[in-house]
Amino acid sequence: MELDALIRKITIKNAHDYGKADIKAIVGKAIAEMPDAKADMKSLLEKIRGTCDDVNLLKKEQVEKEYASYGMVEEKKEEKREWKIEGAVEGQVVTRFAPEPNGYLHIGHTKAMLINKKVCDTYKGKFYIKFDDTNAEKSRQEFVDSILSDIAWFGIKPDAVYFVSDMFDKIIEVGDKLVREGNAYVCTCSQEETKEKRGKGEECACRSNPNEKNAELWEKMKTTMKEGEAIVRLKGDMKSLNTTMRDPAIFRILDAQHYKFGKKYRVYPTYDLETSVSDALIGVTHVMRSKEFELRAELQETILKYAGLKAPSYHEFARLAIDGYPVSKRLIKPYVESGFFSGYDDPRLVTLAGLRRRGIPRQAIEEYVLSFGLSKLEVNTDLKKLLAETRRHYEPVAKHYYAVKEPKKLKIEGIGSGVIAIRMHPTLEMNSRPVPFGDELYISGEDLDELHELELVRLKDLRNINIVKLDKGKGAECKVYISQELVRDSKKLQWVDANTAVPCTFWYLDRPFNGEEKNGKSLVEIKGMCEASAAKNIVKGEVVQFERMGYFILDNKEKMIFIKTD
Repeated sequence: MELDALIRKITIKNAHDYGKADIKAIVGKAIAEMPDAKADMKSLLEKIRGTCDDVNLLKKEQVEKEYASYGMVEEKKEEKREWKIEGAVEGQVVTRFAPEPNGYLHIGHTKAMLINKKVCDTYKGKFYIKFDDTNAEKSRQEFVDSILSDIAWFGIKPDAVYFVSDMFDKIIEVGDKLVREGNAYVCTCSQEETKEKRGKGEECACRSNPNEKNAELWEKMKTTMKEGEAIVRLKGDMKSLNTTMRDPAIFRILDAQHYKFGKKYRVYPTYDLETSVSDALIGVTHVMRSKEFELRAELQETILKYAGLKAPSYHEFARLAIDGYPVSKRLIKPYVESGFFSGYDDPRLVTLAGLRRRGIPRQAIEEYVLSFGLSKLEVNTDLKKLLAETRRHYEPVAKHYYAVKEPKKLKIEGIGSGVIAIRMHPTLEMNSRPVPFGDELYISGEDLDELHELELVRLKDLRNINIVKLDKGKGAECKVYISQELVRDSKKLQWVDANTAVPCTFWYLDRPFNGEEKNGKSLVEIKGMCEASAAKNIVKGEVVQFERMGYFILDNKEKMIFIKTD
């Protein structure tokens, strides 16, 4: 196959798979197929750029038709994602999403929420939101409100919303029962001693206290004992290889202000007790959660057995790990507090607030997180698939405008001035917009760098011009080429009118971390110019396509800051 034909085939496949042909992806594949092409990189890049420009102007149906002509169409095996759970019965399944309101939701939480919802829907069951809000030091109403807003954004209407803090009296009663029946004891050992003995699998002296003494100490914990003086530990198995079973703490004293009930309580349950007991109290039958909780199932089932409550069925799946992006409140928080991220809605973050600000639609997030299914196989993925889903979402609906980055001026003899009508979308029935032009236009700096004197080029949707004089630092002087016909293989330049264009800024995003190191280029600001109608018509939060640049969301109308969405 000749080089031109090979480039065309690779470009069509790239556009078919990702919604838009990307030069960088095509270069590597072309060289891999035809290594000799590397000898003239300048010519290769020009051929690829021209082919990309042509292909990206095609309608979706045209790309699919040409893709099929190469015989590359594979029968799309629709991966049947299974949301079936062994032993589940239609109409008798209750699942829940149990966020802790100590931070903002991220994409990993979304995976847990949507999987639980999918399983619920599969069995025509009930789906609850349950706030694990018993950490008085970290739970806040601000986070409750944010989480409820995120859930509503996904269009999810739970059958009920519960707060574990509202079940506090019943949870304390469970503590009474465990202590009274000898399945738990009050431990007054120091933290250091407790940690050492758990590590060695040795029982402490407190474990053999009579039930009466434990009951007395338990009451003092509720009233007079100071924070850190005692904890309640479950009688587990100090020799168990599963270290979570080695007499874990289930209640502690906490002299803190709870966001809902102030200082009404002094003893607070630990996570394993409060989440398992609250699940049983509201009738949860199946819990889908990430694999990090796998070893805790034995402990939680033991707690419920001692409490006389029915345990749900636990099912674990792999955590969502995204290369270069923190997917954990614990990891995100210090970088927000240090100022590396501007807030929890920093568009480089995979918090839902950050993804929304970047313009990632909920449909793309849902498709992305559910694509991993219920597999336990750990996969360290990237954002390419999410961004491809994002492009697929906006390609049929986003309005089109002109803009250039790092603008350089063209002075064009013979072009005159006027206004042309250009469609807002290549296929949708949208109104055209008026785009003015004159004898001075801006093109992007990178396009200028690729020009040569005496070269014939095409101003997109406008005229053919000859490059008469070139100054790579400032711009070029040109003349209109008399023929209005498209000239095969000529470069196509994106442009805006210099007299009416509006200054703007483009934010280009990348992963915030390379391994353990911060990526200093994770947010790059590039100055640009956009057509006047874009500045006038685009509203804050709207995603549009700047032709030959990609999809952008308007983040700040006053300063005309656009964030690269894809």
